[in-house]
Amino acid sequence: MAFWTATPIIGIVLILVLAGIMLASELICHLPGARKSAATFAWICTLLLPLGLLWSKQPFTVLDTYYGVISWLIAGSLALSRRQIPAAAPRNGWRTLAWTWAAMGDVIWLATGYSQNLPVTFAIGWIVGLLLLWGLKRAFQLPAAIVLTINSMILFVVLLPVVDWLTRPAPHIELHPEIPDGSYSYAKAKIDRHSFVVWWGKYLEQYKNLARDLFVPDPANKLPYLVRTNRSAMFFQSHIEINNLGFRGKDLTVEKGGAYRIVALGESTTFGLTLTPEHLPWPEVLEALIREKLDLTGRVEVINAGLPTLNLRDNLYRLQTKILALKPDMIISYHGWNGFSWLWTALPPVFEKHLPSYKPRPSRLLAKCEYRIRLLCFKRRLASKRPESPPSMSKLLESEYANAYRDLIAIARANGIRLVLATYSMAVTRNSDQAVIEFYREAFPAVYAFIDVNRLHSMLVQELARQNPDVRLVDTHPHLDSDNEKFIDLIHFCPEGDKQLGETFFEGIKDILRIDLARRPLQK
Repeated sequence: MAFWTATPIIGIVLILVLAGIMLASELICHLPGARKSAATFAWICTLLLPLGLLWSKQPFTVLDTYYGVISWLIAGSLALSRRQIPAAAPRNGWRTLAWTWAAMGDVIWLATGYSQNLPVTFAIGWIVGLLLLWGLKRAFQLPAAIVLTINSMILFVVLLPVVDWLTRPAPHIELHPEIPDGSYSYAKAKIDRHSFVVWWGKYLEQYKNLARDLFVPDPANKLPYLVRTNRSAMFFQSHIEINNLGFRGKDLTVEKGGAYRIVALGESTTFGLTLTPEHLPWPEVLEALIREKLDLTGRVEVINAGLPTLNLRDNLYRLQTKILALKPDMIISYHGWNGFSWLWTALPPVFEKHLPSYKPRPSRLLAKCEYRIRLLCFKRRLASKRPESPPSMSKLLESEYANAYRDLIAIARANGIRLVLATYSMAVTRNSDQAVIEFYREAFPAVYAFIDVNRLHSMLVQELARQNPDVRLVDTHPHLDSDNEKFIDLIHFCPEGDKQLGETFFEGIKDILRIDLARRPLQK
């Protein structure tokens, strides 16, 4: 079996030596000194075996039930060899050795079932461990303190499965699988993992269907895709309408008449992955706030020009070829995620070892204890690290993102358009709870890098606004950044998030609107 399971050669040699000692002990059992020496050599082989496996350069996997079976076979052989030895003292040494090998086999068996989440294997090892503890008391004359310790271990082994069973979560019954019920949030997902997994699968499926219904390839290869006009699609319970000009929302005329036009230029976070009929993307929230809170004598239109997967450079092409014809009075740029790759080179080297995600185990209680211990160790390592200094602003200003923003500023200035730049918000930041960050890392493995890049993006936008006083900067971070309950994933908003972002933009531009709207009468 050792050859079959690819045990390193040093382990095979020690097992063969141990087998030879057991055979020799039967032949020399009438020699007292030889019996004692054989037991000593057997113990030496037993102690050297795990150390020898660690020293071996050959790849070796210890956590496999095969090795547990080998240990149990050796324990059985030692128990049989012990019966051939007449003297009590050497027999006790062999008996202790046999129990040691049996315990080693059970530890390997249990560890295999636990680490690989094999409930049946783990249960077998758990029962064997209970029998070993019970047999240990009967096989040896032990001090009272050790007997008390063993009794405590037996009580733990018996009660843990009972408590695990009593505290198990209630079975999940999915009555309305298509209705978003907040399963995307960390608060609910950490309680009901099954609901989150189901939600995430449906979320990806819904997005795939949305793209299939609304987008077609661009024959000119200028953009990732083109938008079908006068189309509609469903995203969960939200009805998404694409108008006659290819924007989300009601139909528009190219000529704006006397309307004040605001173009919301952005990515999928502007387009809006809305979930229910009441869930509005932030450009629609902004238009409603302007209509309700400003005393207007005419129309203000907010055009949702956001599209999924498009970056700022793509939107600059759309701006020049299509959007400028609509004569916008203001452009609000909410970009971030789709251009983050332009800032990768500005990131410092990352050496941080991330905390592993929570892993399901045969015992939920043990799995939670394991996770808390690893989380505690991670926080201690994180606290001991020196903070990394951000890259120089000159390096950020040389990036492709900076060039694209400068082009946007130049286009807006050349066409007499008010320009509003904004920072980008995400569900987590470096100040968020590590458990929440790890929750998002399961779907976004590079979440730590995205957090750092978003920080650089904010620095860049703030610097560009400082260098260009005619550009208004809106900081979207307050009341939104790291407030994960306002997101359906790392970057997309739930209804509360879109509402918050709409309110933030309204507060950031209302003074400009009052000035601009006071300068000219608006036609109704």
